[in-house]
Amino acid sequence: MRQLKIHNFGPIQDVDIQLKEYNFLIGGQGVGKSTIAKLLSIVTDYNLYLYLSLRQEDTIGVWHQFLENFGILNYEKEDSIIEYTQEGKSCFDDKTEEYRLSVRVDANGVSVEMSYNGEQVQHKDVAKVLLCSIADRTETEEFKNRFDKEDLSAILDVLRDSLYIPAERIMYASFTKLLPALNLVKETVSDNMLYFAVEYNNAKAKIGHCTMPVLEVDFVHEKDDDYIVTSDGKRLVIREASSGMQSTIPLLLTLDYATDKKGYHSYVVEEPECNLYPTNQLRLMDVLLDYIKRKRSTLTITTHSPYIINYLNVLIRRSYRGMDNGLSPEEVAAYYVTEDGGATDLMAVDNDSQEWLVDTFDLSEPMNGIYSEYVALN
Repeated sequence: MRQLKIHNFGPIQDVDIQLKEYNFLIGGQGVGKSTIAKLLSIVTDYNLYLYLSLRQEDTIGVWHQFLENFGILNYEKEDSIIEYTQEGKSCFDDKTEEYRLSVRVDANGVSVEMSYNGEQVQHKDVAKVLLCSIADRTETEEFKNRFDKEDLSAILDVLRDSLYIPAERIMYASFTKLLPALNLVKETVSDNMLYFAVEYNNAKAKIGHCTMPVLEVDFVHEKDDDYIVTSDGKRLVIREASSGMQSTIPLLLTLDYATDKKGYHSYVVEEPECNLYPTNQLRLMDVLLDYIKRKRSTLTITTHSPYIINYLNVLIRRSYRGMDNGLSPEEVAAYYVTEDGGATDLMAVDNDSQEWLVDTFDLSEPMNGIYSEYVALN
């Protein structure tokens, strides 16, 4: 179980959402979808808890640094409240262990609570527990053996580090040597955007040449530039390609690299549909899910696209029909972020089939309005 509550932070007034393995946030511009996604990335980053435990005298300073890293520090207000809770079970040496983690940020500061098999983990031991999480994901046995296996099992699924893929990724394709330029102006660029630039550069260097699913082109990285090669053999520098390719290639290339080499436990993708024709938006969804299913990871998507949200019902029905390329409704959370700063749960039970689905009725309002005006003009 994962739950995120937000009160009076940026455009968000009151939001209480239950998070699953696959989370979808849809809504208009400026309603707070990205705000929710960025806060989720922060509270699921083990580094936050490590720094909080090491700098107990300045926990609010640590929190503000993480907000600044995502460019949302100015969103905080005097009565802002952020609360995140995660609880579940992990398995180690054939034993099942229960854990619970919660963090709350309000006017009184930052408070963290962590329990293992019902017993509170003392604040002075939080750093040790978090280091166990890092140790478990390293290949260095000497580092792993510094900690008890009991501590390792407690943290396996508790804390997750995230890769945030911003909507502004189109500019990474437009400028091949973007990273040095971003470093020169990093005072005006958020750290999460710089971090994605690093991971995109790592992906290009590691992969070099690959076929891009969805786009039906090959990507080629060379020292002097990046190229696409079309099915008829035509070679273009990527900045001369379509805007859909410039937006999608950094997304797919970085996900390919990250899911294969880095093993992030949480991925957040802003507006995967950017500059894509509806058919390709749906094909992209299938590819994204294939990447995420490589590992035991979670995926959060912010979107303006009703096509993507409606496609969730196809994915859910595939699962009901026993198909491998679907999503179980138990794995899916979908919320409509409203203009008044709230979030409406879109998951519902269909009256006829008694199967879970995503209620997309409100999302069809623009099309209904267009049709109504068309009829009225007869």
